Amino acid sequence: MPIISSFYGIIIKMYFIDIEQHKIPHIHIEHNEYRAIFDFNGKIIEGKLPLKQKRIVQAWIEFINKI
Repeated sequence: MPIISSFYGIIIKMYFIDIEQHKIPHIHIEHNEYRAIFDFNGKIIEGKLPLKQKRIVQAWIEFINKI
């Protein structure tokens, strides 16, 4: 799965076409032993992240949605 961004130990990955598993556009997040899948509204679809990293990812998503 291609890495599209990496910062503060957070890795963001995304398949170009991956609608079979979750049916909505989403990104995969990795941070240490944590894994989560976010939609483009900043909500976790699956998995979990520590609160600090969750907020950082949500801020990143908000920034990306503006450009």
